[in-house]
Amino acid sequence: RDFVSVCSKQDLLTDLIVTYKQLSQEDTQDTIRVACVHATLVIANMLNAEENKQHTVTVIRDAAEDRSWRVRIMVAKNFHVLCEALGPGLTAVELMGPFI
Repeated sequence: RDFVSVCSKQDLLTDLIVTYKQLSQEDTQDTIRVACVHATLVIANMLNAEENKQHTVTVIRDAAEDRSWRVRIMVAKNFHVLCEALGPGLTAVELMGPFI
């Protein structure tokens, strides 16, 4: 998340977003997926609503339903930050399902 915070939005979208999505699907270690949740907190604030819908919402939705309790609790503990970053529209439509 520290690295992402110093990258420009353009660099993030062109170079890092593919790697971010691949790491969020890492099967062997839940610590990598937890780190992706932390990175999402920064990324979601950098992107607009449409870009968030395209790049970060699926990562958070998958993390909220992850098999590892560590990943799920990280989403739950930071849910209010994610809601603020994504805005009320995306939160209501995309993120409330896993929590209801």
